[in-house]
Amino acid sequence: MSKQLFKAFPEVSSKQWKQLIQADLKGEDYNETLIWKTNEGINVKPFYHADEFAALPDITASKATQWNICQTIFVASVSKSNAKAVDAIQRGAERIKFILPTEDISLKDLLVNINLSETAIYFELQFLNSEFVKALSLQKLEFIFNQILLVILPEQVTGFQTLKTTTNNLKL
Repeated sequence: MSKQLFKAFPEVSSKQWKQLIQADLKGEDYNETLIWKTNEGINVKPFYHADEFAALPDITASKATQWNICQTIFVASVSKSNAKAVDAIQRGAERIKFILPTEDISLKDLLVNINLSETAIYFELQFLNSEFVKALSLQKLEFIFNQILLVILPEQVTGFQTLKTTTNNLKL
């Protein structure tokens, strides 16, 4: 390993780990006890060690690096929720998901000091109000202009499908 997190501990090889594990198994077979197979037929080991690879895989272009950090915020107080969102963005959040319990929330105040061209915003509505949804989808709220996703999840309403609208697809 080129970088050691804990330099006070000596480096342990894969072989040494297996020997310790086999001692702990007290006669049980390592392969039968600890290696299991996925539904796709892939053997999964109990641990993986860098010395088992000729070269470590390059993950810079893999799906593992395509994650975004999203902070979910329940909006009980607009000012506190806005402050929490701004703080989350300053600490590295790339997306914010606001859970709105009621339509009596000022989205303009909720989104103040948030750069909507850089931060994707998601709304989960815990209410049904067609005028509220129309205001978002028709761009009547001028300050909402980019990367907004609206999700309505009314579990109590039967026969209602989840509605998803992105303002990126709407014409102004």
